[in-house]
Amino acid sequence: MHKFSDYIVYADEIGDANWKATSTYPLLCLNFCLFAKTEYLNNLLPKFNAIKLKYWGRDNIVLHESNIRKSNKISDSAIRSKYTALKGERRNRFMEELSNFLLTANFIIFATVIDKNEVHETLKRQGANRRSPLNPDS
Repeated sequence: MHKFSDYIVYADEIGDANWKATSTYPLLCLNFCLFAKTEYLNNLLPKFNAIKLKYWGRDNIVLHESNIRKSNKISDSAIRSKYTALKGERRNRFMEELSNFLLTANFIIFATVIDKNEVHETLKRQGANRRSPLNPDS
């Protein structure tokens, strides 16, 4: 019988993975969160869903940092309506509750920040050719 891992990993990026978009998005952040499955299922998921239920009345909302910060700039009205309810004191309470949840949550973050301009400069200094495996543009 196959035994599955005791851990689960979620990965996400911040910024743009397009290596040519250095002026608009000079940084690329890669984040990996490692959770023990028992901790995730028994503690984190119920608490996180309780926060969603408290503020939205459902748990199937996906929280995106940019949508929380800039709800007035969301072009899709269906998505914007999910975040516009978070205003004033209600937003402050939500942010405090979410922050406290994350501060006490038991998981490990592996993160790296890549300065795409520095990568390009390093490749130039090293004389890496266009077809080099070190060149993200090739």
